[in-house]
Amino acid sequence: MALDPPPPPAVATADEAIACVLRQERAAYEAITAAQAQALQQAEAARAEARATAARAERRSRRITEAFERAGQARTAALDTQAAAMAQAHVPTAQDHARLAQAVQALAAELTGGQA
Repeated sequence: MALDPPPPPAVATADEAIACVLRQERAAYEAITAAQAQALQQAEAARAEARATAARAERRSRRITEAFERAGQARTAALDTQAAAMAQAHVPTAQDHARLAQAVQALAAELTGGQA
């Protein structure tokens, strides 16, 4: 903030000249103080904005991580269920035995030219 010096007043005495210089010095000091206060306010506002941005980024990152973990857990649970189903022993039923017997007869007939 540039201060344009006021036009030199018609000074009648040395005391008036000194008083004028002191007033100008005081005005300059006040302008510097105001500029410093404004700079501090701007710096704090920038820090607050940076903190808010970091907090938003942290929340977004946390939500993405949680969603990824939920998806991974759901997929793992599905695979565990599938693995458990595959691990169960299969006990053939009478229907399974009948289908196998039919398949064996059909294969034997095909291999022997229809004479099983």
